[in-house]
Amino acid sequence: MYIVIRFKDKGEIIAKIGVAELVELLPLTGVVNVWKEEVYFNIGVDLKGELVSRVKPGTVAYWPPGKALCLFYGINQPYSPVIVLGELLGPLYYLTWVESGEEVEVVKYRDYGRAGSIAAKLRKNGVDAASRAWEDYQSVVVLSGGVRLEIFVEDYGFYLETEPLFHYDKSAISMGLIQRLRSLISGEYARLDLNEEGYVVISGVTTNPEELVSAIRELSSLWLKFVKVLENFNCLKQHYIALKGLKK
Repeated sequence: MYIVIRFKDKGEIIAKIGVAELVELLPLTGVVNVWKEEVYFNIGVDLKGELVSRVKPGTVAYWPPGKALCLFYGINQPYSPVIVLGELLGPLYYLTWVESGEEVEVVKYRDYGRAGSIAAKLRKNGVDAASRAWEDYQSVVVLSGGVRLEIFVEDYGFYLETEPLFHYDKSAISMGLIQRLRSLISGEYARLDLNEEGYVVISGVTTNPEELVSAIRELSSLWLKFVKVLENFNCLKQHYIALKGLKK
């Protein structure tokens, strides 16, 4: 089951929800609060379930003390235990633009437009996908193998983009890391790229809608591989910094 979390004057975030009770209560409205890397808002209903104190980025949860729906888009953890309801589709950085005090509405999901037709075909092929609009621009958001992607549907084809890997600061370290990652790219679709916010992503292009599933799987697999490389790189960088400090 999918739901649409619609922020006034900004756009939509799509979530895959495993709790039918919440979906049956829709539509719901609220006013946004932002805390650390979490968006939450009171929905005025009581939900029951297993409480947990640890969540991963992209988790949708319910916070009983505030009767709140919580969207975790970063590394912070719940202030107190929450009930996990589902996961967000598509890149999470859009939530960094949401501000406290904004009006929000939660409604049932439906496919619409050309992006909706593409999303429906992807779901038939086993890919979690939904259409959404952000600042009046429609796209398809995806969750594949734990990796979030976005597909922009154009007249001339389809542009795919993963969640950001890291911020490109034009330093020698960034350039060296980019060269290392590029050397690991294989396959038909994937390439290292920048998004419009200056973050390094994996992107891909195809003109054939029948190739989208293969492209999604290729980009998702490579993103996970790159994350492992970045983890090792960060360990080496921290080791270097520590050794440099000891020599002073």
